[in-house]
Amino acid sequence: MATSAEFKDFVLDRLEQCAREGLNENLGGDFSFSARKMFGEYCVYIKDLRGFGGCVSGENGGKKVLFLLCDEQVFIKKYEALEQIAQDFSAYFSLGFPFEGAREHYIIDIENTELLFAIIQSTLPFLPVPKIKKSKKPKSSKKRLS
Repeated sequence: MATSAEFKDFVLDRLEQCAREGLNENLGGDFSFSARKMFGEYCVYIKDLRGFGGCVSGENGGKKVLFLLCDEQVFIKKYEALEQIAQDFSAYFSLGFPFEGAREHYIIDIENTELLFAIIQSTLPFLPVPKIKKSKKPKSSKKRLS
């Protein structure tokens, strides 16, 4: 079952609420969130409008992958930094696979703003900046003059 646009909007609203309720102030950033549809599911990005450490705004627009939304669930990679949070908020965490062939991820319940804040605060330094794929240039069609 593909993730609905309504669920994606709900997740983005919760993240924006988390940013307004202290994420921006406590982490010294100006965070925005966006999502991109991929194969019927969504990838949720976080962007610091002031710039992440080591993340130049020209690189993928300064966005980092935060969550995957698959089958109406929120998945996050199992970062070592999340182990203690998963124990502290065990009622809001479970384990699962976002898609066939993927590694095991945490499935989180995003109703808890305190949990969202803790997740973002602990994983932000570890989130990789997506690599920009270089577009393939078409071969030039130079004709030889004989």
